[in-house]
Amino acid sequence: MAYIFHTPHYFSLIDATSKNGVFCQFFSSNHNPKPIQIQSQPTTSYSGHMDAEGNLYVAAMPDASHLNYYTFENNRFIRHTLVASNTSNYQLSSPILYTDQNTPYLIYLSHQIHSTAYSFVQENLFQPQLTTLFTCYIEPQLVKSFITPSDTFIFFITYDENYLLNVLRISKRQVTSSICLQSSQPILDYSVCIEEGLLHIVYVAELHGKYQLNYFNTATYQLTPLATSQYPCNPVVFCYYNMIWVNAFINHKLQMLISIDHGLHFSIPVPCSLQNNIHRCHFLTQSISPFTGQELYASITSTLKLCTLAMIDIPHFHTESVISPELDLLLEGLMLSIENLSKSTASTKDMPLPISEPHKDSTFKTSPPTTTSHSSMDEAKNAFMNELTGWDLPPKI
Repeated sequence: MAYIFHTPHYFSLIDATSKNGVFCQFFSSNHNPKPIQIQSQPTTSYSGHMDAEGNLYVAAMPDASHLNYYTFENNRFIRHTLVASNTSNYQLSSPILYTDQNTPYLIYLSHQIHSTAYSFVQENLFQPQLTTLFTCYIEPQLVKSFITPSDTFIFFITYDENYLLNVLRISKRQVTSSICLQSSQPILDYSVCIEEGLLHIVYVAELHGKYQLNYFNTATYQLTPLATSQYPCNPVVFCYYNMIWVNAFINHKLQMLISIDHGLHFSIPVPCSLQNNIHRCHFLTQSISPFTGQELYASITSTLKLCTLAMIDIPHFHTESVISPELDLLLEGLMLSIENLSKSTASTKDMPLPISEPHKDSTFKTSPPTTTSHSSMDEAKNAFMNELTGWDLPPKI
C-alpha cells in the first residue's frame, strides 16, 4: 500500500512496483511529478513517514534478512543500514515508521527460523537501541498502525479457533495488548480510525463465498452490515467533520457510505465521483483540518486527487480546487447543525478507548444499544439527511 503525505503546498507519494522498485514522487501545481528512486529492488515490505517538520523517512526491505532506512537530504534519499543478517536466522517483515518529538522510530516483526515466536521490535533510528515490545506465538497477519499524538497502535490478525483483531497500544510508559474484535468467519481485510478516543472498525468477512463489509462500533458494541460484494472490498474508514465515512470497492466500483450519528446508522453505498486509477493508500497530513484517519483512496495520474475529500475540499487539501460559495455555505450550515445537535446529547469525547474486551460476531447478533438519549437527535438527523440526499437510512440492528 502506497504512502501519501500532505503539506500546505504539495503531496508526496512513496510507492513500490516490480518494475521501478521503491520510489518517491512530489505533486504540486507547478511541479512535474518525476519519480525519484529510493531502492531499485522490488519489495512489498516498506514504510514511509513524514514528521511535523516535513522530513521524509522511508524503510524498505530488499529481502527478509535486510532492512534499510532512508532520509531525504539535498533532494535525494540517503541509505542507512539498520539490519543486515547474512545467517538468515531471522525473517523480518511489516516495517512501520513513526516519529515521537521528531525522533524517528521503526517497528518491525521479527521471526526466528524454526521457532513459533513472533516479536514486535522497536528501534530508535538516531540512537540505535533495540526494544522487544511484544511476543506472540501465532503468526500476526495484516499488520497495520494508527499513530496519535500520545500513543502508537499496532493492529494485526491472528487465528486461534476464531479470527482475532488484536491491538498493541504503545505509550511512553508501557505496552499493552488487547483484542478488539473476534469473528468465527475469516477476517480478510480491515481498516481502523481513532477519533477522540473512540475506535471505529470496518472489516471484510468471508461469508458463504462472498465478501461481507461490516462496521463495528466499539462504544456500543454494535455490529452493522454495510454491503455484500462478489469481490474483495478493500475498505477504508475515516472521520471528517465528525461524520464517519467508509470507502470500499463494491462489485468493481469505488463506493462511499456516511454516518452522521456516530455509527448508529449508515447510508446506502453510493458510487464515488473519481473511479479511474484508484489506489488505496496510507495518508498523513501536516495541516490542521477536520479530517481524522490514516487510510484513503486516491486517484493518481499526473496529478493526485484524494477520493471523496476532493469533492468537498473545504480544508483545501488540493490548492487548485474551487468550491462554489453555495456548496461551501450549505456544508458549513450542515456542520453547525450537527454540532449543535451533538451538544444536546451525552458526548463520547472523554470515553477511554474501549478495546479491552473481545466481541464475538459468529451469528452477527449484538445486543441493541440504549438509544433513548439519541432519539430526538436521530430523528432530526434522519429528517435532515433524507431531505438533503434522498437516502433511506437502514434501521438499527
